Amino acid sequence: MTNFEERKLPVRVVLSSMFGGILEFYDFTIYGFLAPQIVPLFFPVQDYIASLILGYGVFSVGFLVRPLGSILFGHFGDIYGRKTALCASILLMAFSTFFMGILPTYETVGIYAAVAILLARVLQGLSAGGEYSGGIIFAVEHSAPNLRGFAGSLVVAGCMGGVFLGSLTAFIFTMPSMPIWSWRIPFMIGLVISLIGFYIRKNADETPDFKSLHKKERTPLLAGIKKSPKECFAAFGIAGCSGMTLYFISVYMPSYLKTISNISATTPKLFSTLCTCTMMLFIPVFGYVSDFIKRDKMMKFGTAVLAFYAFPLFYLINIGNDFTILAAGFAFSFTIAIFMGAMNTYLIELFATSERYSCSAVFYSLGMGILGGTAPMVASILSYYSADGLLLAGYVIMACVLGYSAVFVASRNKNQLIQSFLDAA
Repeated sequence: MTNFEERKLPVRVVLSSMFGGILEFYDFTIYGFLAPQIVPLFFPVQDYIASLILGYGVFSVGFLVRPLGSILFGHFGDIYGRKTALCASILLMAFSTFFMGILPTYETVGIYAAVAILLARVLQGLSAGGEYSGGIIFAVEHSAPNLRGFAGSLVVAGCMGGVFLGSLTAFIFTMPSMPIWSWRIPFMIGLVISLIGFYIRKNADETPDFKSLHKKERTPLLAGIKKSPKECFAAFGIAGCSGMTLYFISVYMPSYLKTISNISATTPKLFSTLCTCTMMLFIPVFGYVSDFIKRDKMMKFGTAVLAFYAFPLFYLINIGNDFTILAAGFAFSFTIAIFMGAMNTYLIELFATSERYSCSAVFYSLGMGILGGTAPMVASILSYYSADGLLLAGYVIMACVLGYSAVFVASRNKNQLIQSFLDAA
């Protein structure tokens, strides 16, 4: 067994995973933040709501293909190593992001512009499918058991940092003083920082857990499904809850706020930035707490609280006051951070080393893609039938019920699974 006293918290490895997460999620989410500028150029539909739904549909495609990417990179990660899979994923993200930034618009090449941007989102989705879980596994497997929650949450904070960087960059390059083509610049920036991330990962060591693995599964995903079907189902539900709430609050809500009168024009973008920054700061705090308090209890608490005040928070938003809107955004994101701080290490602990990458990545991607990636599009449809936001609050509650139920199912025999996880490490 590896001597954990020599490992503790591997600062260099955790930082490399954090930086990789920043780069990947900057590249992957920048399209969502720039959708209001991109959609008219590639999908020139007269009705604004229809155009927005179509644009967010393309945003969802990136999530829908994530499971395919997680199967591919998860398999390589369990067979050939975490480092190999992570280096490949970031190169694919660099290429697809650059491609999106240089695409001609509908005015130039017609329908081929829409097809090309769809292809770019597919490639981004494949990359993201192997990145998120792989980066967390890379940090967690290098860390001591009593610091794994903290290590995993730091990587998640890095991913949120990428979302924050994406929202900030989009804010800067869509200001009225910027030229009409300035939306392309964030994609060019993404290429540069992705190549930096590749260099950092290439010089990192493989995880001790993978090095000490004596027997590798020929088909790790199938082996994991056979051994742990209930855990696979739980991982899907937990990821779905996370994705539904995260992308609802950070990607869709700024568009919803634009329909509210009497608020500042900058409030929607400030709302998104505030929410992302709040989660980025508090996820590591709650990740650290999860090393002392059972992770399943923290996750149940977070979903219960968010469900309890979903309707009151929408009441604050619909008042139409800048302060109440931002206060509601802070409360939303703070509570989501409770859930996400414990969630990611919890998911990894559900599976043995030999199939950990495949199972955690695939079922996380399925939940995030099917339920999370479609959140902005579904929310756009719900808002069409509910101008007061009641259906949107119900959507948040539904996500919380799903997350709570999934944790309940997984936690019934989780103590035994955690022990096997530590023995394998």
